[in-house]
Amino acid sequence: MTAPASFDVYQQIFALSWLSNNLKGSIGFRDDLEEKLYCILSESLTVHGTPKKFEPQTPSEVVLDAIGDWELVWGPSVLTPDKDTEGETENAMFVARCTNVQAADGSDKDLPSKDMYVVSIAATNPYSVPDWVLEDGAVNTVVKWSDFLTEPNYDGTKITQDENNKDAYISQGTAMGVTKLLGMTPPDWSGPNAGTSLVKFLSGLDQSNSMLVLCGHSLAGALSPALALYLKSIAPSPVGGFRDVCVYPTAGATPGNRNFADAYSAAYPPHAFGQSDVVIEEGKEYRNVNARLWNHYDVVPHAWALLSHEDIDGNWSPMMESIPTLYGWGLPEDVVRAVAAATARATASGAVYYTLPGIRLSGKPPEDAPTDLAGYLSDLGTEHVEAYVRNSWASSDTVGLILPLPLPDSEPKKKL
Repeated sequence: MTAPASFDVYQQIFALSWLSNNLKGSIGFRDDLEEKLYCILSESLTVHGTPKKFEPQTPSEVVLDAIGDWELVWGPSVLTPDKDTEGETENAMFVARCTNVQAADGSDKDLPSKDMYVVSIAATNPYSVPDWVLEDGAVNTVVKWSDFLTEPNYDGTKITQDENNKDAYISQGTAMGVTKLLGMTPPDWSGPNAGTSLVKFLSGLDQSNSMLVLCGHSLAGALSPALALYLKSIAPSPVGGFRDVCVYPTAGATPGNRNFADAYSAAYPPHAFGQSDVVIEEGKEYRNVNARLWNHYDVVPHAWALLSHEDIDGNWSPMMESIPTLYGWGLPEDVVRAVAAATARATASGAVYYTLPGIRLSGKPPEDAPTDLAGYLSDLGTEHVEAYVRNSWASSDTVGLILPLPLPDSEPKKKL
């Protein structure tokens, strides 16, 4: 492809982030789910594997015009509760590469390299109980970050105030999610990197003239920063040779305490490509990397923070306490009780969860405040998903982008 992509480079990264979510609602054996995701990805990326059951496609001109010419170079890898039993996807991940990143608006002109690798990590599967209960909800115990770097584990513990103030900690759920990602490998038919872990794959690349971006939405908006910090912190670093390593997390909950947030921001200072600092322009706030991007009216980014503070864009960071009144006053008692229970769960760890450096996107509230739990959950879903993907980045009252790519399945429990 020679023509520039119509999406700017940030939109291309976000589009790749979203593609990892296409198994939502599917049930099957792990092998079949990996083949299905592979073939869905083949509608947007150049692929080279030989799946046994499903037929790969080729990227359409619409997709190529939007995001450019990307190649699947690792994965996909899918994790289910049991490889030999049908079930829902818990985690999914793939790596795509473009050797000539370009965008119509020139926002890529200051990239450290035109050769970019993007690690796309899937969000919470709403039909996966382990995702909700464990990777999202296991915040009542924490894992010491230095111990995690020595050997990834999710043996959670409760800590004291002194321990919280002294060391970096992540939630047990975050530790569990990153541990799973580190252990994932692509299937034997997927190509030359079959059976290779992400760390081994990245370590084996010629990194000298390339850049790396890790991205993900929702659950992956918390896992991608933690995974990125792990990759940069262990010795020898599997990403130490890249010209630049960035993170593009969206709609993520808070993964750890302030010491963890400080360690992350020191390793990955928020900035715009080609700039040393963030660039804030109304409707274009998304054009920054390493900052946790969040819709003000999205409930998820408000978890699990127990206090608010001024963020890098001058706005106040989200926190648990503001959830019940996010869509107006007089909400159902069920919502108030649920937030109180979630706050108590986070507090029980002894850690004070503290948001990663973030930038608030220009969101639009629901037209009317919900009057019951069903209405609240409906608004929550709209603000957490549709607001990010179904509108135009250029509009000042929305935070999403028009995404001419396969969207996640909307129908529940589809068996392969």
